[in-house]
Amino acid sequence: MHKKIFPFFFMLLIAGACFSQGDRFFEINGFIENRANGKIFLQCYDEKGSITDQASDITDHKFYFRGRLTERAKASLAMGGGGVSDYFFLDTGKIDMRLRVDTQQINGNRVLHLSAAITGSKSQLIWEETVDHFGKISRCEAPDSVKSEDFYNAMLKIAKTYPELYVTRELLFYNDSWSYEQLNNLFSLIPKSKQETALGEKIKKRLALLKQTRANTYIFFPTQKDPQQKPVTLDDLEFTYLLIDFWASWCTPCRREHPGLVQLYNRYKQKGFNVLGISLDKEIDKAKWLQAIKEDQLPWKQVSDLKGFQTEIATHYALDYIPYNILIDRNGKILARDLRGDELQNKLRSLFEKKK
Repeated sequence: MHKKIFPFFFMLLIAGACFSQGDRFFEINGFIENRANGKIFLQCYDEKGSITDQASDITDHKFYFRGRLTERAKASLAMGGGGVSDYFFLDTGKIDMRLRVDTQQINGNRVLHLSAAITGSKSQLIWEETVDHFGKISRCEAPDSVKSEDFYNAMLKIAKTYPELYVTRELLFYNDSWSYEQLNNLFSLIPKSKQETALGEKIKKRLALLKQTRANTYIFFPTQKDPQQKPVTLDDLEFTYLLIDFWASWCTPCRREHPGLVQLYNRYKQKGFNVLGISLDKEIDKAKWLQAIKEDQLPWKQVSDLKGFQTEIATHYALDYIPYNILIDRNGKILARDLRGDELQNKLRSLFEKKK
């Protein structure tokens, strides 16, 4: 599962104003432990990433917001002078929040962060409990097939119980490890009107990607170009099994995968394993792409038409997130997709270290 980033995930809120008049209101009563005064902002996100916010004074550690709950009910808090909370979900009625200003390490930098304990929002509780359950499943020692079934059963209960809630669609999109059949079944439980929202359309694109990259289908692979503008086809590559790795220089989770992938490449290259990197960088970032190849010491072939997510193969598969990969055999048949970490290691072990 990627935290796309939450690689996680992406969003939501206003259809006019998040704080206009109406009959479905929320109220936030907040308390900040270690800030007595100042300004705090409730930031509301629509599904295209637009933001509106509302300010509240912090007086004697307390703050207050009231607004009309729209369909897109995801938000975050930001402090005047710095500090942002994680995303959270709103619901009608009274929500209590207890905050603390602390610091976090992000990409080697110390940044202010608002740690929040939230009560009174059913959607937030569903999110927290489900994500926590997903995490426990991911960390267990069960086979991948068992984990996949556990993920599905947990989400099936949510989708059947709360098909109308925005948080249910967010959870469907958050977990990118579904099979096509699983996601299709879960999404079918969502009312048609909710399927036609912006996030619903993203889930439809995910379904298109999963459908076209199912095992035993054949890869679509138009001719690519390497950094020297030389054409590259699958026939130009030597492999028994090939991992097509979609990445970009700006994608931190992608590059975090590279050291482990280099180790696997070196372990199995003599047995017929190869990797092809397809960058979703844009023309303006060509130098950064080349520098990233050098910095990450990637020994395999790299290609890109430098059109970002509009590259032909990415648009064909409706690819909307990275890192992403597709494992194929010599005939171009897809064996697996979106493998990383232990999943990729176990898959390669099964292919190259079969018991005699």
